[in-house]
This record gives sequence, C-alpha cells and structure tokens, in this order.
Amino acid sequence: MSGQPLKTPHPKADANWKEFTEGIPGFVEAINDGMDCIVHLSHEMNTGPEAVIGMLTGSLADNLYDIMFLCAHERRDGALRLLRTPYEKYLYANFISKHPESAEDFIHFNSIQAKSLISGIEDHYNYKMSDHGREGLDNLVAAAQKKIKREKCKECGAGFPRMWTKVTPEQMAKDAGLESIHVLAYRYATLFIHPSWMGLSDQLNATIQLPSIVAVVHKLVFETIKLQWLQLKKTPTITGRSAEVIQRLVKVAQ
Repeated sequence: MSGQPLKTPHPKADANWKEFTEGIPGFVEAINDGMDCIVHLSHEMNTGPEAVIGMLTGSLADNLYDIMFLCAHERRDGALRLLRTPYEKYLYANFISKHPESAEDFIHFNSIQAKSLISGIEDHYNYKMSDHGREGLDNLVAAAQKKIKREKCKECGAGFPRMWTKVTPEQMAKDAGLESIHVLAYRYATLFIHPSWMGLSDQLNATIQLPSIVAVVHKLVFETIKLQWLQLKKTPTITGRSAEVIQRLVKVAQ
C-alpha cells in the first residue's frame, strides 16, 4: 500500500478544467475507477460498526462524483461548498474504525436529530405524529441521552446533546493524518456553506483554484480505499482490482 496521494498537479495552480485534465492524462479515469472501487467495497461492509463505515464511505463516493461534475463545469464555488461533506464522512469513518464502540453513539444520535426535525414539521405543517410513534421516538431519545453527554443550548435552553461525539473535527483530522487538507476541506469550505464575507468575496471574484479542489478529491479517494481495505481484510497489503486502482491513483499523482 505504498505511494503518495496527489500533492502538486502538473498544470499551473490556477488551471481550468481543460488545462488540468490535459496536463494530467488519465486523472479523471483514475478517480472514477477509485470511486467505483469505494462503492463496491462499501457493499461488503454490512455488519456492526463496519456497516456504519460502509454507509459513510459508500455515500462519500457519491458526494465526490458531484464535486467532480461541478469542477468539470467550472462551478468551483459549488464544488468547494460540497467538499466538507465527504471530508467529514471520511473523518467519521476513520474515527469509528479505530473506536468501534462509537458507532453506537453515531446511530443513537439519529433519534435526537429526528425528534428535532419532527417537532419542526409539526410546528409548521399540517402533520401530527401518532401517539405510538411519539412514544417510540421518545424512548429512543431517552436511550441516546443516557449515552451521549447533554449540552444546554445558550440560545434556546434545550438540553439535548448537540454532537454525537466530544472529539472535534480537528482532533479527528490529526488522528487520520489529514491535517494537510483540513483547512481547505473543512474550514474554508465552511465559509461557503455558511454566509461569510470571505466566502462571498471569493465566490463573486472567482478566486477559487480548481487544482486545489481536485487534489483533495484525489486524497479522499486514495485514503478511503486504504481505510476500507484495512477494515475488511485486516491487512495493509492491497491486492486484486483495489490494488490496480491504487496504482493508477499513484501514477497520476507522480
């Protein structure tokens, strides 16, 4: 499982899609094969914590496909805006792979999010949850609150847990060895998800550089296949089609 992910693309730093793909022949094909490999490996992960990792990584590939599609159509701000989602999915998958007991917390947190969503729907739409359904949801929420620490909201006073884990994204990034892309994939992308002056200015001035986005995509594809393989096979030595895909990813990064 040797080789390095994409660091410095051969095209210039502000290359457009045409310049980038012509500068690195085979890049798109390698990424597409990588995403396909991720989906296939995720289908093998179907029990316990492994199933949660499979859901996170399998859906991650779908997100990366959307990002590549936007890049190909020069929608760089949209691609950057979407980048945080697959990046966070990888962080969660990596964290759960090393702390399998945390998968249960991730699942339990769904009931807390569901309760908040249902409450909003009931407040603003002509919908009322059945007594039986509400009782079941309340039981799930109570179970989740026993496992996940509550933090009282300063604005609304609600006492529900606000995160499924106390470990921060920064800590997860350090543990995953992804500190080199954290600023772009998480902090900078967040400025485009939530309105900010920098995000607005960079979007309107089209200052976002495409190579930096696709480099993160390459990194995530590369690392996700490695993570899935290690989780499934319990060995760092990749073989078969997955090895061929990894080799192609390494080749386009050289």
